[in-house]
Amino acid sequence: MRKTLFLLLPAIAALGAWAGYSYWKFRVAPGILFSELRVISETNEERSLTGPTIVVFGQSWCHDCHRELPRLHKLWRKNFPQMAVVVISDEDLETLQKWQKQMNIPFPYYRIRGSFEDLGIHSYPTTYILDKKLKVLYSKVGNVDWESGKVKAVLTTQN
Repeated sequence: MRKTLFLLLPAIAALGAWAGYSYWKFRVAPGILFSELRVISETNEERSLTGPTIVVFGQSWCHDCHRELPRLHKLWRKNFPQMAVVVISDEDLETLQKWQKQMNIPFPYYRIRGSFEDLGIHSYPTTYILDKKLKVLYSKVGNVDWESGKVKAVLTTQN
């Protein structure tokens, strides 16, 4: 019995640590005030977001971001081209411009002052669909199933 307990306790502790890490790493950033978020354009102009919009937080080195943006672009053109889409990074301007050129997708790419960690974003891509008042209607860490009924319903209500 003691031997079993001795082996079981570290396994439970490891499982708990993994669950805690997964929750922290893959949770959607709580409480981002999109109405107060300022982004910086490639011409170094600070702006506010307007809604409705799809916001994708990503990084130039993120392989999932490189897969997500072309999928989003294809479906955006087909199903909801009037909806604004912006890509936001916390990387420097030169890196952001190279990424935008490499992706060759006509979404505006912005950066923020500070880091994603300041906003509570720890995984990429992190995507939000915002209404006209910049209220979050949908959020997802990782790739979004743009063809799902839930996502299409949210996008339909915004168009």
